[in-house]
Amino acid sequence: MRSRQSGPAAPGRRVFLGGAAAVGAAAVLPVRPGAVKSAPDDRHRGGFRVSLSVSPVTESVLGSLSLTDGGRTAGTVAHVQRLFGRHGATEVFVRVATLAHARLGDAEYGFGRAIERARLARQLGMPLNPELGLWDVYGDIRRQPPPDFSDYPSIRLPGPWTSLTLGQMESALRQYGALAARQILATGVRVNYWDLGNEVDWGVAGVAVRGLDPVGYNPPDAVDPAIGQMTAVQLLGMPAASRIAWLQQHMWPYVGRLLAATAQGVRSVDPAARFSTHLASIAVQDAAFPVAFWAAMNQAGYHPGQFGTSLYPTNGDPGDRAAVFLTIARTLQRRFGRQLFVAEFGYPSGQMGPPFAWNTTQAGYPQTPDGQRVLRRDQRARGIRDRPPGRQRPAGRGHQGVLRHPPVRLRRALPPPAGRHHPVPAGQTPARRAPRLQARRERPASDQLRGRPLPPARRLARGGQRAYSRAAAATPDSR
Repeated sequence: MRSRQSGPAAPGRRVFLGGAAAVGAAAVLPVRPGAVKSAPDDRHRGGFRVSLSVSPVTESVLGSLSLTDGGRTAGTVAHVQRLFGRHGATEVFVRVATLAHARLGDAEYGFGRAIERARLARQLGMPLNPELGLWDVYGDIRRQPPPDFSDYPSIRLPGPWTSLTLGQMESALRQYGALAARQILATGVRVNYWDLGNEVDWGVAGVAVRGLDPVGYNPPDAVDPAIGQMTAVQLLGMPAASRIAWLQQHMWPYVGRLLAATAQGVRSVDPAARFSTHLASIAVQDAAFPVAFWAAMNQAGYHPGQFGTSLYPTNGDPGDRAAVFLTIARTLQRRFGRQLFVAEFGYPSGQMGPPFAWNTTQAGYPQTPDGQRVLRRDQRARGIRDRPPGRQRPAGRGHQGVLRHPPVRLRRALPPPAGRHHPVPAGQTPARRAPRLQARRERPASDQLRGRPLPPARRLARGGQRAYSRAAAATPDSR
């Protein structure tokens, strides 16, 4: 794992981001004062957020085919996002690695790609939702690798990342947050929410337990030696109360401080910045885990405006996962006054194979295109119906407050048949029956958009807007 050490900046082919953002292999964007402020999209200030967005693999897919919804054909990234906009998309989403160029399979997570997405969002008049992952290339619940600041010569570390103290990490992340925000906002784009981390249940930014994919893992012993002695497998084997207690003592205080430091850096450039972070919610059967997590974040000084969760009903956890989700959302709303968005969602339309053989079919919802469609329809209806007591109309206190990513940024999935309003490869005939939703897993890319049908979001967005009017105004950020 590379890390910037004290000493002269390394020369060569890299695009440095300490004073400029990468926008390609040989071009840079001059730094401008961070005068462009984050702002919600006025058109959707009171409604659902639907991130029906181009993904890290869209360029790879468009290299071999075009996409169509049966009426319009998209052959460029901008045309694909415009197509999504016609079907309900309200924003552009991008995951952001610390490296300028961060290739993983067909996916590109580098900061240069983030600048391209920011310019696209500005061009289309849409807000941008960037996720600063705080990893070198990519991380999630399976592993949380450290950041790599090799492309930021102004961030000078006294040693390898995992040898640093917590205070030294906070200082570097505070600096990184400011640099990243300045370069993104310099494009003129509006940022509605800054997402920090990705599935941070068991750690973030290299301060994490030995994960399910432990290749290259180095324990952050200078932060807490107990962290390197714990594994993800051990955590999953613990009773829920014991798992929460260990994380409260040895992990979550550090996660909160690292996220808070990053947020401080962003807000030094954008005082109006709003933040969100999401959990994987693996092996979670009730609200105890998320309540304990968010309480720890608040105590550590991190106060996001929206909470998030991944929701994969067939991933092996028992029971009615939609019911568990709604219970959690209600509890978080009552306890913290924050809405819960579905940051990642997927329900397969067939049997899934390795590496994500998630086939714990939910009762009443077979893993078929129609079962997929009905589950999503029912989930939306339950969220709308299950509103706080005493309200004639739900007004921003909905339990499923924001759906950030409907199942669109799909990388691994068994696709449902294509149909009307579902993009399919140009030149192919859509199938007669079309599902409303397609399962997806936001993991190292290979299949997203590769001729797969992508669902409309307009009905979802309308339902969400009816259920949760004035959502953003109802739950202002803590500053």
